Amino acid sequence: MWRSKITAHPKPTKRYVAFIGFTGIVALGYLIALALINPRYLTLPIVQNPGAFLTFAALALATRLMGVSAKPMAGFGLDTPLYTAAMLCIGPGPTAMVAFVAMALKGFVDWAIRVRSGIRWPLFTSIATWIFSPALTGTIIASIGLAFDARELAYHEVLGLHRAILVYLLMALGMLALQFATVLVSYRLNDVSWADIAKEIRSPTFHGDLLFLPLGFALAIAYRDHHTPTLAALAVSYVTFSYIFRQMSKALEAFTESSQELALSEEVGRTVASTLNVEEVGRRVGIALLNALSEARAIVLTVLDDTQRYRQSYIRAVDRLEKPAILEAVFSDLENKFQLDGSEKDRPPEAAAPYDGNIWHCELKTPDVGVIIGYLSVVQPKGVKFSPRDKRIIRGVARQAAVAVQNWRLYSLATEDGLTGLYVRRYIQSRLCEEFERATRSKGNFSLMMVDVDDLKKINDNHGHAAGDKLLRSVATAMRESLRRMDVPGRWGGDEFAVILPDICLKEGLEVGKRIIDSLKDYSFQVRDQIITPSVSIGIAAFNECCPQNVTNMLALADGALYQVKNSGIKGSVTAACPDMVNKVQLRLES
Repeated sequence: MWRSKITAHPKPTKRYVAFIGFTGIVALGYLIALALINPRYLTLPIVQNPGAFLTFAALALATRLMGVSAKPMAGFGLDTPLYTAAMLCIGPGPTAMVAFVAMALKGFVDWAIRVRSGIRWPLFTSIATWIFSPALTGTIIASIGLAFDARELAYHEVLGLHRAILVYLLMALGMLALQFATVLVSYRLNDVSWADIAKEIRSPTFHGDLLFLPLGFALAIAYRDHHTPTLAALAVSYVTFSYIFRQMSKALEAFTESSQELALSEEVGRTVASTLNVEEVGRRVGIALLNALSEARAIVLTVLDDTQRYRQSYIRAVDRLEKPAILEAVFSDLENKFQLDGSEKDRPPEAAAPYDGNIWHCELKTPDVGVIIGYLSVVQPKGVKFSPRDKRIIRGVARQAAVAVQNWRLYSLATEDGLTGLYVRRYIQSRLCEEFERATRSKGNFSLMMVDVDDLKKINDNHGHAAGDKLLRSVATAMRESLRRMDVPGRWGGDEFAVILPDICLKEGLEVGKRIIDSLKDYSFQVRDQIITPSVSIGIAAFNECCPQNVTNMLALADGALYQVKNSGIKGSVTAACPDMVNKVQLRLES
């Protein structure tokens, strides 16, 4: 027997709620009217044989409570054969009442489970889903029973065994067809895809009713022959088979979920292992978890530095507009629960109240010694709890993400300068060789920029190395803000930086240098009673215009342009070098 199960679809559409509400009210009104017009139709069979009524009522309740779930939205109990047999034995009226009570009780259990899981719906939605299945099933039973005059047919002497089988099959198939048609409409109104509906039809749970038809007919024959021990034995068998079928279905569902979790973990592991870009890791992990967790609103990957401070965070959200509020909520929750130092974390770009939701954090630990290197945070709406399956999925993905983050950290140690966060000299040299070969083959262009920080030694001597380090970090930040994502900035050594500018000619390189020098005005800082404004000198060489013979020659050209600026004594200047180092273009920039 089919019934609607919205617990697996947390957000029913308004069309769906309106349909099941209207259908449920009409069906309930039909049953009440039928009982008022002809009370004997309901009560007489019960009075004549209360034992049979109680037997079928107990069977109906047991099979309904042992019903299994069919994804995405169906619930299933092996009770269509039982209700059909009951119509032939105790009449359609009492059978409709038995079905209504059994399904209403099961609906109450589903509601309690839903509330315990934190899923709360509006009152009308809860009432509509509670009434819909019992009233619809009762109406179908009563209507089919009246159409066939089921009980009279069952005991008419002219009705032989073959005709009884035919009547039984017609009633059972009629019940399945009517219920399936109604539920199919409700599925489509709730935006369930045809692919999911087809998958549900092919599931074993749909065919269970058909497979149990012979056992249901045996119940009817046993009652017709008034052989009580046979009826009792068949009833026990029916309940036993229902229980076995339920356990098999639950085992199959658990196996399917485990397979899906393993497949998800493998997919995430394969994708995150293919990149050393932690931002790409955060993006792929977010996509995978949002697809796997239907209730999740956002996934946040937070990476920590060696001092357990926030280093970087990456968010993937269902609604982009919720990102600032979700980030604020995740940061605040991490600080409160794990006492993390958030003084250097990146706050959301907009002032936003924290998102009012349920957040679960999973630690990212290094595979070797178990050091915490970050957190994978999953955000769900308020009141929605994380199921054990959700937590298993998140932990599995977190293990894969931890390996990717650790690989990125190790890669960063080899390629990233610890003070400025820019690339190290060795990496710049390697990339410079690659860019030189690429430009040579494609006859393209690129520029190399050498940057020297003005007065670093003087600031170190007068204010200490902490002030000098802050100056270097300020210059590095200004450079990052002024460059494209494809540009490659690095620390060449001491107070000197190098930047590779792909597809940039000499004139465009000068503009980039000017932009960097201009941006430094926004990075002034105070040391004691003195304001320090960063300043740099820049020399640029371009592949085409300067015609370098090799990488070493190009470095010499850019270095020569830089020292030309330094020797001029004019701070905050950018100079371009030409091949013979004689024709130089020097731009004096206003401070």
